[in-house]
Amino acid sequence: MLIHEVGPRDGLQGHSVKLSVEERVDLIKQLNDAGINNIEFGAFVHPKRVPNMADSDKVFQQLNNLSCEFSVLIPNSHGLKKARELGIQKVNIFFSCSNEFNQRNLGKDMNQIITEFKEMLKDTPKKDVRVYISTIFGCPYLGVPTNDMILHAVKEASELGDKIVLCDTIGSADTKLLSNILDLVKDYNISLHLHGDDLLDKVEVAYEKGVREFDSSIHGLGGCPFMPGTKGNLSTEKLVDWAHKKGIETNIDINKLKMISIPH
Repeated sequence: MLIHEVGPRDGLQGHSVKLSVEERVDLIKQLNDAGINNIEFGAFVHPKRVPNMADSDKVFQQLNNLSCEFSVLIPNSHGLKKARELGIQKVNIFFSCSNEFNQRNLGKDMNQIITEFKEMLKDTPKKDVRVYISTIFGCPYLGVPTNDMILHAVKEASELGDKIVLCDTIGSADTKLLSNILDLVKDYNISLHLHGDDLLDKVEVAYEKGVREFDSSIHGLGGCPFMPGTKGNLSTEKLVDWAHKKGIETNIDINKLKMISIPH
């Protein structure tokens, strides 16, 4: 099982305290020391939109001595250009099944976003791209997307990157809905990004359905900054503890994870 740690990005982006570059670097080093080798270290987004992600480039520049696969969230070609200038290979992009959500979050509809991503990533290997589809289990403006909407979004995502990350952005999925949607997209390379309560029940369902990659955030920190009241992420230490009890190897030191503290 592969754990993709998103605490330094999704965990901190809406955090009540803006951590310094040094504090963010220290957090990432502690995560890596605990055995986590896949980390989303930040986001190249406008600092006025997401102030906590400002100076993500400076964070990355202090991580070059770590043995880790780092990725960064990018919304547009400006973000990709910055990633390339810094020598970052792995990038994460995002869009929603819901055009209302896309308009509010990115100012464009899904077709416009996909067209721009295809042009932007034409020289980027698909293996270096993770595609996040948000609100796929439910949107506050749309409700649960139809099967046709989900399949259309996943098909488009598969043309952009090798890994498709299904996001329960508002924590609305129950185990039945999760199971149904995973059955619907079983022919694709799926990872899971969960928010909400009773997340280990959903992890168990997804694992039984063949999902072997999960996003998680240290101490369950996080939530969408553009969606007030959204719940936190799947906790990394709870996920690791669940895996170890199931006899699933992660090569992660649960005790070191539990020792990590984050300024509040």
